[in-house]
Amino acid sequence: MRNRRKFELSSIDMTTFLIISLLGVRLLTLPRDLAGHTKLGAWVSVLIGTATIFILSFMMYWLGIKHPEKNGSEIVLSLYGKFLGPLGILLISINTLGAAGLGMRLFEDTIKMYLLPQTPSMVIAMVMLGVAFYTFNLGLKVITSLINILIPPVLLSIIFIMLLPLSRVDAENFMNPFGLGILPVFEGSLEVLDALYGFTLITYLMPYFKERESVKRWVTVGISIPSIIYFNVVLLCILVFGDAEMGRMLYPTVTLAKSI
Repeated sequence: MRNRRKFELSSIDMTTFLIISLLGVRLLTLPRDLAGHTKLGAWVSVLIGTATIFILSFMMYWLGIKHPEKNGSEIVLSLYGKFLGPLGILLISINTLGAAGLGMRLFEDTIKMYLLPQTPSMVIAMVMLGVAFYTFNLGLKVITSLINILIPPVLLSIIFIMLLPLSRVDAENFMNPFGLGILPVFEGSLEVLDALYGFTLITYLMPYFKERESVKRWVTVGISIPSIIYFNVVLLCILVFGDAEMGRMLYPTVTLAKSI
């Protein structure tokens, strides 16, 4: 099975793949979604959710080490047999397609609302799908190169957005994160798990690495960077807008960027 892997990744590529897969369009809506659950405790939900993601990510890494010649779907088949295995893959596929569809819908909606208001939604969606399928058909090597090119401007843009509104924060919005109790905070952490669903990519990438043992540190980096970004964006939205105003916004992160 190993000879099917036409291209082997370097260890650091795990970091860039994780960053680009975790920093999805949910970054635009997560502050609003959390405000609906936890109000001012949204930042605590992010901490709980990201801690859980770290645990699950290293479980995925361990599975990749345990089954070095298999990707995620093949591992599921191996662990759960001929009946439960395909059922598990079906459920994973449905969840992945649903997440991808929702992500495309949110991205399309954002582009239409803020950049191309006169462009039909169908045109935006078709262009997005066309680019995605074209890139996918070019193979893993091209995808890796493209991701490595995109990561620096993406991270610099997000850091720029996070730094500028610091003068507008209101420390009072940081107080009393457990005003609604502990349970809503844990419910909000489920939103974080959904936003960081891309961590499951680990098991599908592991067969392409030459030195799997060294991948572990890059998994840590790849999860840490998006986690820090999500935490800071949610915290800034709370400190700048407050929970009531943030809960009414369609895309709090975009509003934060536009208000600068």
